[in-house]
Amino acid sequence: MQYIVISLLFLIPLSAALLPAIGVRSARILSLYVICSAALTLITAVIAGLAGDFTVTLINLTPSVSVSLASDGFSRLFALIAASVWLIVSVYAAAYMRHDENKVRFFAFFLVVQGTLMLMIFSGNIFTMFIFMVMTAAASVPPVFHRVANKNDVGPGYIVYLTAGILCVLFGVWVFCVHGAGNFSPGGTLLPADNNLLRAAAFVSVIGFGVFPLLKSLSAVYNAAPAPAAAVLSGVVSSGGVFCAIRVIYFTVGTAQLRGTWVQNTLIALALLTITAATVMAFREKLLKRSIAYQTVAQSSLALLGAALMTPAAAEGALLQLIYQSVAAAGLFMAAGVFSRQAGLLRRDDLLGMGRRMPAAMICFTLLSLSVIGIPPMLSFNSKWFLVLATDSRPVQAVIFLHSLLSAGYLLPTVISAYFPGIECDPNSLTDAVDAGRTITLPLFILAAGPLFLGINASVITDAVRSLIF
Repeated sequence: MQYIVISLLFLIPLSAALLPAIGVRSARILSLYVICSAALTLITAVIAGLAGDFTVTLINLTPSVSVSLASDGFSRLFALIAASVWLIVSVYAAAYMRHDENKVRFFAFFLVVQGTLMLMIFSGNIFTMFIFMVMTAAASVPPVFHRVANKNDVGPGYIVYLTAGILCVLFGVWVFCVHGAGNFSPGGTLLPADNNLLRAAAFVSVIGFGVFPLLKSLSAVYNAAPAPAAAVLSGVVSSGGVFCAIRVIYFTVGTAQLRGTWVQNTLIALALLTITAATVMAFREKLLKRSIAYQTVAQSSLALLGAALMTPAAAEGALLQLIYQSVAAAGLFMAAGVFSRQAGLLRRDDLLGMGRRMPAAMICFTLLSLSVIGIPPMLSFNSKWFLVLATDSRPVQAVIFLHSLLSAGYLLPTVISAYFPGIECDPNSLTDAVDAGRTITLPLFILAAGPLFLGINASVITDAVRSLIF
């Protein structure tokens, strides 16, 4: 069964590469092609779960360096979440991009990113993960700039961001391979050593996987990208960066070599700084998609904060946050896409009175906003609660509470004004605002309800993730 998984993992990006050559022009056939590919990805994740743990070496480059794919509990969990979210976004994207002139090119790279991301998730070691991380980063560029008229507006910042991340990870991979890092294993694969070079490699690698991005450039990129591209990049690919960082900390170097060192202290400090800065910028930003982009960075950094605390409770919180981030970030950008597509609404204050004209979209946005704040029983409440209980550090606890307070400070007024606009709202100005069709609204509603459903069943999820790292 493991060879079926391996074959399907390579089949997905290859099928995407054939898409332009096939010359599909029918929107219906193209939509079916994309949705079937996403469904195939989900089937692959399910088959991997049935196959259990396995490792397959594809190429031996040196006695200590190989290209290998592997399946363990951590990869299977994230693959299942990523594939499920991608399928939902694919249904949304098929309808959202139906009338786009260059939709064949968009979906070709959309599927390539999906395929290389799955290969990255099922990578067996740090070297293999680096290879597919580079492929995923490269394939993400065309979907991001699909509708950008002047690439110089956002292109240089995003390219610098990707290049810097790749170079940082390359340094880490080189050091790890020199020191004989093998396939991923809980507790790490490197022999215990008081080696500052290894610690520096771990630190630089975590930075390189994009956990502490350039806030301005990343928000500009997400703001310019089509909603389906922003949804999968912020929800799944961004969470993939945190997934890789956890692989470095827990499965390559090991917490025993990092706990109590400058690496842990610096990662915690950077995570707190990024959460605070991103949340403040989201609070101040008036453009809806930019605000969501900053919030995405804050949510990713919350997951890394849990990983950097390096305790069982914090690790559980990090995994719950990773699951939540994958669902909620995608849903928020999809909601922003609906507002933009249906009524040309680009700013938060443009949502004034939208609870009457676009009730379905606003209900979804409201649910997602409550989940960002961390109101129970949303899954985000559970993840933040685990993080608060995992440490006695007052600054850490204060930053987590500050994130929720600031998020409530700008999201709740937006939601309230959408349902209770007051006398300053002119009903005649809202005549063109209507909800989207079912093929767009239904996927959005599923993701919007996701944090609530997962939060209600948090005990089941917590039991599932408890043994994945420690």
